[in-house]
Amino acid sequence: MGTDAAGAAGASAIGELVGFVDLQVNGALGNDFSAPDLTLEAARRAARYVLAGGTAAFLPTLVSSPLATYRQNLPLLAALAEEPEFVGRVAGIHLEGPFLSRDPRVLGVHRPEHVRAAEPGLLEEWQSLARGRLRLITLAAEIDGAAELTRVARAQGIAVAIGHSWPDAAALECVHAAGAAALTHFGNGVPLALPRHANPLVAGLLAQGLAAMLITDGHHVTADFARLVRRVKGARGLLLTSDLSPAAGLAPGQHRVFGATVEVSPDGAIRDPAHGHLAGSSMSLLGCANQALAWGLLTQDEVVTAARDAPAALIGLDVAGLRAPVDGCTVSFRRGAAPNGAFELTTAKT
Repeated sequence: MGTDAAGAAGASAIGELVGFVDLQVNGALGNDFSAPDLTLEAARRAARYVLAGGTAAFLPTLVSSPLATYRQNLPLLAALAEEPEFVGRVAGIHLEGPFLSRDPRVLGVHRPEHVRAAEPGLLEEWQSLARGRLRLITLAAEIDGAAELTRVARAQGIAVAIGHSWPDAAALECVHAAGAAALTHFGNGVPLALPRHANPLVAGLLAQGLAAMLITDGHHVTADFARLVRRVKGARGLLLTSDLSPAAGLAPGQHRVFGATVEVSPDGAIRDPAHGHLAGSSMSLLGCANQALAWGLLTQDEVVTAARDAPAALIGLDVAGLRAPVDGCTVSFRRGAAPNGAFELTTAKT
């Protein structure tokens, strides 16, 4: 999916919407999809929390982990997706890593000991363990073998996005030619201080055909940065995601997720206090959609494209087949609650 095709399936946001499509969900309520001791019941609790927030379909996301975690969690999440309650709602699995940069400045929550060199055969093994349900992988564009790994992923039916990476324009052009189509949580996974001219943000903005995934929760990017990305990429070159943290839904204070201690602030920000970086968000995709509206970043119709149609197109999901996030409920648009109105989860009329 190039930036020109991202919004091809756009529809009116006025009236029944069914729900949004979230490509990056790490867990919720203390249930971590990357936890080595993940259980099916814990995965169900997290999934129900996500759906109750107005997301119609989502990808449980695994961050870089030990090999044993992939071997245990991928079949478990495939089983979750096959349960009647979650068929069509758990739309696949997103692997965020482990084929990332080893540069500590861009790793974020990813632990360096779990980052691996590009291994196409390992990806094929994991797709088999996931029973064909891997739908998206985030990898670094500049690592050796990135283009070949991208080609193997595409042949396996896996969309490719670039993140936790320090690429130059040539590296991005190379992986795009091999089939990469997006930039994971663009504007994040980079250090606070960057070289003025040659840096991953400049390279990403200039990259043709790579849509920018933005976390518009009010913490991950500023309104002005999001507006800049929109100015360069166009509305059809944006995808909204929540990057929901396993700590989402928990009370303010310290909690253990991602194999580390994170702190949930009263304002909803979730950070790793030891390193200072964000550790996912606490805001649902519906909330992120409304923040994009409040910023004047996107119109209602553009939000539907960025938070439903474009993410679905990236992973080959037909939005016509979406189920309501919760039986008997749907997402609709209400004018007047914010400068551009707001989306809300409502009880469907029968």
